[in-house]
Amino acid sequence: MKEPFYRHLSKSDIPVLVSEDQKITNKLIAGEYKGKKSMLPTESDLLIIWGKSKKNGEQFINIPSEFNTMLYLIKGSMRVKGYGLVDAENLLVFEKEGNAIEISFYENSQFLLLSGAAIHEKVSQSGSFVMNSQTEILEAMRDYQMGKMGVLIEEK
Repeated sequence: MKEPFYRHLSKSDIPVLVSEDQKITNKLIAGEYKGKKSMLPTESDLLIIWGKSKKNGEQFINIPSEFNTMLYLIKGSMRVKGYGLVDAENLLVFEKEGNAIEISFYENSQFLLLSGAAIHEKVSQSGSFVMNSQTEILEAMRDYQMGKMGVLIEEK
């Protein structure tokens, strides 16, 4: 129920980490990783990395053991140790086992790692609305119908 905000990050504001083999470039969108910290403020502990790999790139991504983690392959193909081959446009959801993901790429690829600490709150969902209770869902729907969630102004 917080006021929404927008935060623009220029290219120079986004920390970049390179894999040991120099074939994978990781943009740190949110969180902290290998001594670097994103400028994007978050409401909970997150780690979001947008990676681009050249053919035959390999890396370990260390994840805090208490984080829930998903890895989406945008394009290309990769192998995830303990899982196998993954084709483009597939999402992997990891169990909380271990604290590292080992990935290797067979061609130029892009991926998005989404990881974060569990919020330990009740979650209620209806359509595109996600809140903590059905009452909050109804309030959000009412606010939406009344135009309280913002308007798009067409520029001429």
